[in-house]
Amino acid sequence: MSVFRNAAFLLLARAVSLISRLAFVLIAARELGAQNYGTFVYVQAWCLLFLPLIHFGSQSVMSRYFGQGPRVGIDIAAKLLGFRAFLLPVVAGMCLLSGWLVESNPDTRFFLLVACIGLMGRGLALWASHFFIASENSQKVLLLDFFFRPLEVVAASIFLINGGGIKSLLFVYATVWWLQAGVSYVWIKRSYPGLRPSWKIGENVWLLRDSGASLIVSLAVAWFMQAPLAIGRWNLDAVTFGQFALAMQLLQVCAMVPGAFGNAAMPALSRSFHNNGAADQQYVLLAIPVSLFSAVILTVLVYLMGDSIIPLVFGSSYGTAAEFLAFGLIIFVAPYSTALLLSNAALARGLFKWSSRIAMFPICLAVALAFYFTPNWSVYGLLLAFGCGSVVWTAVLFARLKRQPEGNPN
Repeated sequence: MSVFRNAAFLLLARAVSLISRLAFVLIAARELGAQNYGTFVYVQAWCLLFLPLIHFGSQSVMSRYFGQGPRVGIDIAAKLLGFRAFLLPVVAGMCLLSGWLVESNPDTRFFLLVACIGLMGRGLALWASHFFIASENSQKVLLLDFFFRPLEVVAASIFLINGGGIKSLLFVYATVWWLQAGVSYVWIKRSYPGLRPSWKIGENVWLLRDSGASLIVSLAVAWFMQAPLAIGRWNLDAVTFGQFALAMQLLQVCAMVPGAFGNAAMPALSRSFHNNGAADQQYVLLAIPVSLFSAVILTVLVYLMGDSIIPLVFGSSYGTAAEFLAFGLIIFVAPYSTALLLSNAALARGLFKWSSRIAMFPICLAVALAFYFTPNWSVYGLLLAFGCGSVVWTAVLFARLKRQPEGNPN
């Protein structure tokens, strides 16, 4: 039952994040307008492309080793915290410099600077969240999200109502994530006073094998949701991109639920596999029908009501966002959500090397197709390209997990 208890707390936490994010999207989209909102979403998406390089697959690795016992998990968490502290300024610098290379607008460059500061705070906060999830203490993730996500929405709303713009939103974003990182670390230290970052990088190089493989999977997961926004920024006009940005934000919210359940299930799935249990195989068999059924229901609802509800809720400048959302749900989010669920099952079985080998091909395929499809079919081509990549990823994962022999992880 631990998988369901852990998943329940994490799903509640993600429900709080989902509601808060929807509220944030609603307020920001209405107050900024399509063009400015598109710029804000693009800046965040650019930084999120680099976020996996900071957390370096820590959740998957910690979940696997906590499944072998608390002492092992805590030791691994300390080693990963040392890596995290080293990676924070390095990755933030890479993100900022690359962003400045592709952006000549001074305002956008400043936005990227503030967002990169927030990226470092978010990286630390996520290490703590991964620790709580892996140790099956997801109730603490719930409490943190219950406080900090609404705080971010309220603070952003106050700034926007008083005439603030993109700069104000990004300052709020950076401040709240750093506050959450500090509170989370203090909370962990009180429960585990002996836990401190391990700076013996040379002795811990072996850990890069597992975490590096999980990193590649994490990059694929992030890039499937964030790369369309970067490519769209370069290939769509400002108004169309603003509407596409809103649709992508809503698609990301829809993908949060299966992603949260898969993350919460990993420790228990790992134990089930190592103890020759049946839970992980049942999980694999249920992943595809559940994702497809959910996507079909949501798509029908958006087709029936989206054209009237979305402009009413988010503003009249988002007239075609409903079409993009409905198309993206069935073409992109359905296979992507399934791939997320199956990826967690693969990592729980210890398929680190194999998962990393196959994860990059689908995202590279999707990006290549996007540069070909988008000039011809605009947003629909962009979503179709990433949908094709997600289908390939899902098919390969399912085929391997169905035939995975016992006791042979890679």
